[in-house]
Amino acid sequence: MDREKYKLFNVSLSPYTVNLPDVLWLEIMLKASPLELLQLQRVSKRFCDILADNPRSWTEARHNMNPPVPPPPHVNAAGVWTESAYAQFLFGGGNCIVKSCKKWTARFPTSYALRARVCSTKCDAILHRHYETEARKINNGYLTSCAIPGKRGLRQMGQTQRLHFRNWLVHDERDLTQHPMYRVSIVSAADQEWFSARAITEKRPVRPPVAVLRTVEELKAQYKLRAEALPQIMQNAEALQVWSKQYADARKAIDLVNVSFLKEVISPREQIPYRKLLKTPAVSRAFEAFGQSLSRLDIRIWCGMRANAVREYRENITIRHSQ
Repeated sequence: MDREKYKLFNVSLSPYTVNLPDVLWLEIMLKASPLELLQLQRVSKRFCDILADNPRSWTEARHNMNPPVPPPPHVNAAGVWTESAYAQFLFGGGNCIVKSCKKWTARFPTSYALRARVCSTKCDAILHRHYETEARKINNGYLTSCAIPGKRGLRQMGQTQRLHFRNWLVHDERDLTQHPMYRVSIVSAADQEWFSARAITEKRPVRPPVAVLRTVEELKAQYKLRAEALPQIMQNAEALQVWSKQYADARKAIDLVNVSFLKEVISPREQIPYRKLLKTPAVSRAFEAFGQSLSRLDIRIWCGMRANAVREYRENITIRHSQ
């Protein structure tokens, strides 16, 4: 089947044969935001290879945002601390922490240290419903807490009886509490890791499943590295809490600018009420994408999505009249 060709500035273009060299794609990536890089690397293996060969693209993407994203912590402990994993953690979304929900959400984490997300204000209220103001801890099935790190006695949720690893567990960095608060899953995973290390050291045939196999001595060495890394991790989490508030303010401002552009430039030109345009899927998707990357709409962007937006507006008018 012949491929369809398009006429653009007196040049015939085929959408399947236009190909840019890697150098030009890299220049485009260096101007992108972290969210745009995450979307690009899902497009093809070629883009993944370009990003893998040029890790500075992720660093530049952080700086391309205004306010810029704080850098990831540089630690010696084992784990995924790369720039790409950092971008995935912030902008890639995740599952809601509420057990009765578990929906995927693109929202930023409620707590960056605990890596806990909620998908809505309703789920956020569930976490706060059993918050004890005087004791400053959440007393429910989603989080478990203890006021003094390194002390025995964390058996509230029945998740662990061995607390030798308590000195490296991350705590909640929000102003909500002044005491360390741990996710049940974090404590359970740490306990399982310890049982696995004991089983390997004692050469038991059955051991708990863990991602990395270590002996007791190797695991204790990791505990030491994790304890040394904890201040950097918490400092990064606190910086991200400040940044997320600045980002929310910046997004509100850019949304107002984009709505103003639609109202003052596009609506008079197309003779369509701007509120009607905002309700079309094409425009709402564009607003979401440009809002997340803190980018402004312009006439070139509108020309690219105009056909879909106008068609969807007319279809809505037709459906409304038929009813």
